[in-house]
Amino acid sequence: MKIKQNILKSLSNPDNKILLFALFFAILFRFLTMGNIETGGDAAGVWFYAKRLLYGLPYGSLSHHSARFGMLIPVLITQSILGTHPLVYHVTPLIFFFLQVVFIYKIGERALGTNLAYLSTILLMFLPKMFSHAIQIKPDVFCATYMLICVYFLLKAYDCKENSYRYILLSSFFMFLAYLSKITILFFLPGIVIC
Repeated sequence: MKIKQNILKSLSNPDNKILLFALFFAILFRFLTMGNIETGGDAAGVWFYAKRLLYGLPYGSLSHHSARFGMLIPVLITQSILGTHPLVYHVTPLIFFFLQVVFIYKIGERALGTNLAYLSTILLMFLPKMFSHAIQIKPDVFCATYMLICVYFLLKAYDCKENSYRYILLSSFFMFLAYLSKITILFFLPGIVIC
């Protein structure tokens, strides 16, 4: 009963209403602008490597497609829950886009308030790269999501006076997941270390 009251109380918060509206609009907009499934490169490679793992087939040699475990593991989890039908292909990138909207809102809200947070989510939705990256299995959607979560936990560690090491460990974990998605994410490491 107390959990239900807490959920209802948090939904009545005006900031959370704005976030829910932004999430609804983001997902609706992504469904309306959804394109075809890509048949080559990272998109197909990660999908089929996850499918091989799911069905217990030989994994093959390691390449830059098969070693991207930050992408492979979420896709594998999605396939194990929902199956390998082609419509399932779009689920994982949409979940990660959903997470991007949430964390960009939370970071913007913490930085300069609700107005900036809402503007940031709108800009993310209409960013031209997001028309393909938010619905395809590409490294950038995974990297961006992990890095946003990393920055969010760094901000939480900064705000927290006691036990901030938990947030720093969580931030490090998501930085590592970003690295597992795309190795060039290491260029962000000096900035993260400075924080």
